[in-house]
Amino acid sequence: MTMSPAEVVRAAIERFTAGDDAGFVESFAPDAVIWTEPQLSQAPVLSGREQIAAWCREVRERWSTVKFAHGDLFDEGAGAYVELDVITDAENAGGAWRLPIAVFVHDGLVVEVLPQPDRETAIAVLGSR
Repeated sequence: MTMSPAEVVRAAIERFTAGDDAGFVESFAPDAVIWTEPQLSQAPVLSGREQIAAWCREVRERWSTVKFAHGDLFDEGAGAYVELDVITDAENAGGAWRLPIAVFVHDGLVVEVLPQPDRETAIAVLGSR
């Protein structure tokens, strides 16, 4: 049974939070692109599974606790809309962020993660492709 885009995103979030970085990385297409947020990565763009895996190692070294959760999560257009919660310990400029994100999914894998300034813009982006 094929998972919907929202189910793919939910599974990726659960894998990351469980500490299953290898499983999290496998949720992405080999050539996936993640447009990052400056508070979460020094690199503005992560390209491919190798860079995504390196980011996982980086954040787990920076913060003793880091996990994902989500608010709204639903299928939309070419993927899924998610209000991604990133929760870390307070050390090293940590904290908690809620990010409105357009996640493009193809053949059961995440192909692009595109944070947006707000929910409406993220939903519009998903509907434009």
